[in-house]
Amino acid sequence: MERKIIVQALKRSFSTQSATTVFLSHTSADKPIVEPIALRLAEIFGRENVFYDSWSIQPGDGIIAKMNDGLTVPDFVFFFVSNRSLDSNMVKLEWQNALFKATNGQCKIIPIRVDDSAIPPIMSQNLYVDLFSHGLEVAISQVVNVAQGNSTFTPQHLGFSNLKAFRLEPESRGIPLRPDL
Repeated sequence: MERKIIVQALKRSFSTQSATTVFLSHTSADKPIVEPIALRLAEIFGRENVFYDSWSIQPGDGIIAKMNDGLTVPDFVFFFVSNRSLDSNMVKLEWQNALFKATNGQCKIIPIRVDDSAIPPIMSQNLYVDLFSHGLEVAISQVVNVAQGNSTFTPQHLGFSNLKAFRLEPESRGIPLRPDL
């Protein structure tokens, strides 16, 4: 119930702003990971503003034409990096075109690491969302925050202290041990 209220409030706040558009670049083998993120983004930004091939391309549509439409105007391209997506020529075409647009300031490309594969060298300077190490819920939160223009920072080191505690044994303080204790 609480999540539904938050999503409704987010929708209201975005209805007064220009729509954020998102393109999800992935291979079909990664759909079980990508779909929950696509659904969450659609709840917030509207399905019409999230290019996810499962709902953006319908029977009878030209696949290449629809992909081209989806890549024409996105504010964000989330590239799901996995061994499978790195082997896909279609995904390669998507992220390389998005990277070209990003160099011209036309969109922002954000890699999402899905497995233990390496981020392509040309994007190695980009900070990525590490779904592989941190899990789906953390990744979803980061993706939503990026798309909303919010910080993805979450405190992780709250237990730090520069005080070091140790216990002194009585003899180390110059107090002789009493054998009867």
